[in-house]
Amino acid sequence: GTDDSNTWRMTEGTITGFGGTSAMTFTNMNAFTGGAGTDTLYGVGGDWNLTGSKAGSHNSISFTGMDSLYGSSTLANTFNMTGNFAGAIDGNGGDNTLDYSSYDADLSVSLAAGTSNLVSGWANIKTFKGNSDKANTLTGPSTGTHTWTLSDYSDGNVDTTYYFEDFQTLTAGAGSTDTLVGTGDSNTWRMTEGTITGFGGTSA
Repeated sequence: GTDDSNTWRMTEGTITGFGGTSAMTFTNMNAFTGGAGTDTLYGVGGDWNLTGSKAGSHNSISFTGMDSLYGSSTLANTFNMTGNFAGAIDGNGGDNTLDYSSYDADLSVSLAAGTSNLVSGWANIKTFKGNSDKANTLTGPSTGTHTWTLSDYSDGNVDTTYYFEDFQTLTAGAGSTDTLVGTGDSNTWRMTEGTITGFGGTSA
């Protein structure tokens, strides 16, 4: 692309921007390279593999220099996080996932701030997946009343709006009122340590 701020839309096969409102079309391209301006890429749903700074691939098309990514507005999108993308991600509707299961470090996700590792920010994400071998923390919304429901050790949902997998530490927002609902196992809740043990085994 040029050094203007451009918008790339895979569904329509267009690029708009060029310092104004001009648009051009593309077909059968295997790679996209953004310029020095602010570039936004709209995808078609499916897997996104984010491997480095503003770079990755989507449905076998590679891209670099993309500051913001938007998923399909009607189809599910999974953003697989392995490299430091450093840009913004918007699921743009649909059932969207940020998947850090291959990320080899501890993970921190804030529902209040819309932040997590490897990105400058996220929006319209429903499911968050951590690496089960790492220490992962999920922080909830900062206002309102919320119910956290555990489905298993380190898995569950917040208000059935957000779902999480492999988050060992759950932190309520500073200004919210929160209820934690346990699983159907025989569990032990310790207020002094802030832990739950059980889940049909010895997990805590």
